[in-house]
Amino acid sequence: MVAFLYRMDVGYPGCVNRAETAHVEAGTINTTTPPTAFGIAVANDANGIRMVTGADTAVAGIYVRPYPIQPNTGGLNYPLGVATPPTVGNGDVLKRGYIIVKLASTAAAVKGAPVQVWTGAAAGPHVVGGINADAAAGGSNIVLPNSYFMGPADANGIVEIAVNI
Repeated sequence: MVAFLYRMDVGYPGCVNRAETAHVEAGTINTTTPPTAFGIAVANDANGIRMVTGADTAVAGIYVRPYPIQPNTGGLNYPLGVATPPTVGNGDVLKRGYIIVKLASTAAAVKGAPVQVWTGAAAGPHVVGGINADAAAGGSNIVLPNSYFMGPADANGIVEIAVNI
């Protein structure tokens, strides 16, 4: 019998899981405030897909990593887990389905717990548009409606969430 000593990697931020159930919408990237990472919550307005701000009360969805992707920096050996999203052109937003994200909070993700989105300035583990498991004080979080964690994060803070906006 084989002994498995480590948990298999969950995936990479922005990767859609269970693609047969996913609803992904394409859009133009806002060149003024483009998303800075895959797997973060984004807003979508008349100027296109953009980073969330403290003034936002809702998000459009989660920014999707296209597959396959040709990184725009770093050459051919640029690691998949740290690919930089394009700042012009088109992008995809997950509206409904399952996606891999990087947990950007100190609180642990719990299966079935609601997903929070950080809308304040980046501070400590929190990043703008980052996915949180804690309801931080100060009004810097908004709840991602009808969304929840599918289980705990792995050792790298990678976790799967269910989205239904």
